[in-house]
Amino acid sequence: MKGKILVTDSLFIFDEHIKKLEAAGYEVERLDKPDASEDELCEAIKDKVAYVLGGVERATKKVIDSAPELKVISFPGIGYQWLIPAWQYAMQKGILIGNTPDAPTHAAAEWSMMAALAMQRGLFEIGRTGTKQFKTFQGIEKTKVGIYGLGRIGTEIIKLIKPFRPSDIIYYSTRKHPEIEKDLGIRFQPEDTVLSTVDILFICVPDAVGHNYFNDDRLSKLKNSALVVSISHLGIININDLDKALARGVRVANDDPWPELLDKYGPEKLYTNLGHNAFNTFPELKLASDEAVDSLINLLEKGQDKYLVNPEYKK
Repeated sequence: MKGKILVTDSLFIFDEHIKKLEAAGYEVERLDKPDASEDELCEAIKDKVAYVLGGVERATKKVIDSAPELKVISFPGIGYQWLIPAWQYAMQKGILIGNTPDAPTHAAAEWSMMAALAMQRGLFEIGRTGTKQFKTFQGIEKTKVGIYGLGRIGTEIIKLIKPFRPSDIIYYSTRKHPEIEKDLGIRFQPEDTVLSTVDILFICVPDAVGHNYFNDDRLSKLKNSALVVSISHLGIININDLDKALARGVRVANDDPWPELLDKYGPEKLYTNLGHNAFNTFPELKLASDEAVDSLINLLEKGQDKYLVNPEYKK
């Protein structure tokens, strides 16, 4: 046996993947719990050479120190920093980290489109959750759409929304993407222009932008009638400043729960998932599991893989 591998939760990594890891010479142990405590994770990981982070537990410095044999952490998703707060510490110890950035792209973009359509067509106002029987809505046609953060998901959203005939699509990102501009017919614009002129804003920024990145400085620039659709993790948008934006008319659809705002605003103003679910489709789970397991084996056997994050990171 080449070593033991820990897999948490049961959402990712199916029986076929367990068999693939076993065929490669590894023993797999599953901690079938989505939110293991720090102490539970420390106990489970202590004799493992690899770890698939399949739940929403946090891989802290204490957890990393509990695993002297750990060589690889595989994360079936994109935002590994959110659930591996000790990722830099792990890399300094020589632990390789892999993620699967291609896997959740379409599912997250699909959810974003679903949320935008639901909000723009008033499904929560004229459906069973609402109080109206008949009302005219704008829809997406003839609206100005903004993408804030043009990575994989932002690019996929543009592909999905174009058939709904928005009047214009603009984007802001930390760098320009001329090849995507040419291919999809979009335009780069300064941050303030995107924030202040669009009717629908899709927020697609990574955790690396930092806590409370979307605070009053940015939210106050939005139109009173703007719709914000966000697939970014909790903490990216400042709750208190968002409250002020909602109070003046901004509408929001978000992929994470904001329980402190749910009782204050109705679903026509604020839609939130009760968990992080934008990625959660059967095809995405299968693809993420495939990629996570293949990456894990490559990192253990070869020390390299296309999904290795920060390959140039030095100890």
